[in-house]
Amino acid sequence: MKTKIFLMIFACSLYSQIGLAKNSFKDQQSHRAVYLVPVSKASLIKYSYFTNVAVEIRQRGVNEIKIEYSLPLELTGVENKVELSGTKNSDGSVLLYGNDGSANCAPAEVLGRCEMKYKNLQFDHEARRQVIESISGGDVEEVAGRLLVAEEFEGLVKENPAAVLPSNIENPQGSTLPGEIFRGGDSEIHGILEVLF
Repeated sequence: MKTKIFLMIFACSLYSQIGLAKNSFKDQQSHRAVYLVPVSKASLIKYSYFTNVAVEIRQRGVNEIKIEYSLPLELTGVENKVELSGTKNSDGSVLLYGNDGSANCAPAEVLGRCEMKYKNLQFDHEARRQVIESISGGDVEEVAGRLLVAEEFEGLVKENPAAVLPSNIENPQGSTLPGEIFRGGDSEIHGILEVLF
């Protein structure tokens, strides 16, 4: 009987420590974020910003963070809900990871500017075109620009998906965020998420 009680206490403790308990992440906060897609041409920059992304941020204690948000439909055509979690490093930066990809976030009080990498995203080209046409108000140039941004985003994700990360990985010290949003060189990010507090 004592062994069963000990095992039950151990299992409950382990269950909550690894984040499987339903309410393990508390302090949920809703924020608005700006999402930016790296583009290959300066003429596409005006179509690469998405300013009304809703982000849910949950914290457990001081260092553990979980984020949830949906990618803009203009990029994928279908809902892709992204869920990532991780722990703050000693310098305040955060590496988040999950089934949907990973994020390398700059130091901030809660969550700074994040370089995003995705995997397992779903795309629907016809639905994406319809979404873009509906928000572009019949502007042929805008439709073409937004479609190019979406196609470049999809190409980045499919050609270079996020790697599977072990749960104990440490964020590399001294990493820097890109100063520009143009693709080039060996940049592998799929986008930048910046939460507005």
